[in-house]
Amino acid sequence: MGTAANGNSRNAGMRTIIVCAVAQNVAMSLAFGSFGPLLAANEAHFGVDRTEISLGMSVLTTALGLSAIVGGGTMHRFRPSTVMIAGALANLVAYLGLMVSGAFPFALAMFALVGVGTTLTAILGPVTIVARLFPDRRGRVLSLVNLPLMMFVVPYMVARGLPVFGREYIYAAAAVAFAVLLPLLCLLQSDGGSDKQAGPTIDDSHVIPAGEMFARLDFWLVALGIGLIAGTGTAFTVHSTAFAQSYGLDPASAAMLLSVYSGAGIAGTLVMGWLADRIGPRFALAIAGAIQAIGWALLASGATALFLPVAAMLGVVTVPLVTLHGAAMAAMFGSASVSRAMGVSYALKLPFLFGITPLVGWAYVHFGNYRIALAGSALALFLATLLFVLPTRSRREAAVRGPAFQG
Repeated sequence: MGTAANGNSRNAGMRTIIVCAVAQNVAMSLAFGSFGPLLAANEAHFGVDRTEISLGMSVLTTALGLSAIVGGGTMHRFRPSTVMIAGALANLVAYLGLMVSGAFPFALAMFALVGVGTTLTAILGPVTIVARLFPDRRGRVLSLVNLPLMMFVVPYMVARGLPVFGREYIYAAAAVAFAVLLPLLCLLQSDGGSDKQAGPTIDDSHVIPAGEMFARLDFWLVALGIGLIAGTGTAFTVHSTAFAQSYGLDPASAAMLLSVYSGAGIAGTLVMGWLADRIGPRFALAIAGAIQAIGWALLASGATALFLPVAAMLGVVTVPLVTLHGAAMAAMFGSASVSRAMGVSYALKLPFLFGITPLVGWAYVHFGNYRIALAGSALALFLATLLFVLPTRSRREAAVRGPAFQG
């Protein structure tokens, strides 16, 4: 009887991981994997320049951050599956809006809605479920959920399909993907108890207040470092295709940079998730930041022969950021408070998410190339590495004030 119960529990856990992984892949790959290849098409469609169209990603990531702040503070009151379904519906509406939109302000509103939907479907829902159901294997399970399988193919597929079908059909296909996802998310609610275990069973008194989170130096250092990585990583997804084209690569070959970046991230997510469990999320983040700083510096050299290997190197350590972010917040604040910690930490990420991508676009317009922006990003990532390795409060203080940050 016990063996059967354990088997059913394992099966329910595996189904939960698979559904969360599919939802995360669909939402994140379409939000971040299609924007870069569609950059020039949207620029022409809406009649704006590179700086203005880059605002679309800034609006998307800002909305993602704001909804993480609001949703993270209240996530413990809702079923994660219900939140993920709401996010999928928001994305469905948003991509239909982008398909029919001819006005840039309306398109910006739709990009904001994509950000909200992505937060609910790909970040808060899965992280909450994993933190509550797999407290001893957060890093490894999050690495499975966040495997960027679709990010490996979406940029290339969009670049290939755009000349044949046009931007409207690309966005229509994205809407269809979320329509197909909705019934799968409903399986979480009908699953044999997995979602009930991750449901609204946590009392408000067990959740660490946001003010206490902001009072911790280790939280500030980690959140700011993550913000720098997130901002430069988003800039890479937006500008890598255009950057490669500016050095003479054709559109399909240029889009390969993002596909290679995402493909390398598949292995990188597994490795970094394992590393976070072994040495702690903070040291894993420091390693990621140092490698990224080197990669951006190599891109700034302009050596085209290095583009693909550097894109792979960046993918290994940048794509796993959501995994490392979730593991870090869970390590600092525990499973009861992880969704709030994710939301509060996004408050510190917002300036980086909003500012770095258009700043890179501005530097390109102002200087006529991407080299200054790439070198500046390398310096920012070196700073992020320092933030992760700076000493913080003592173990005695940690015992008095809250869960220790392992790493």
